[in-house]
Amino acid sequence: MGCAICGLPYVEEAHTKSRCTFCDLDPDHKWANIIPFCPSHHTDFDRGLVGIFPDKSRFLLDDGKGNLRVVESRENIHHIKDDYVSWKNSYCTIFIRIRLGLVLGLLNLSWA
Repeated sequence: MGCAICGLPYVEEAHTKSRCTFCDLDPDHKWANIIPFCPSHHTDFDRGLVGIFPDKSRFLLDDGKGNLRVVESRENIHHIKDDYVSWKNSYCTIFIRIRLGLVLGLLNLSWA
């Protein structure tokens, strides 16, 4: 197993939904919530610079300046629950949220 973004073999367990929202006995805390990331991408993920597409096959990366790029996931993350993906994406940068369609009305403004 490697980083889901870059493939680096050294990985950390990144929580999609914050670990503090779970009881320690809840099995979802691990199984349906963990994505393998290298330390660099784990940090970006925690900072809201990595979004997850709803189909869980791609990531949307923000370079911190609003420049976005799409990256295919190198690991299968379909086990992550949809509501955990939504929760995580709601904490991403505005640029990621707009691109994922989570901020409505900003792209289709009509000044008529």
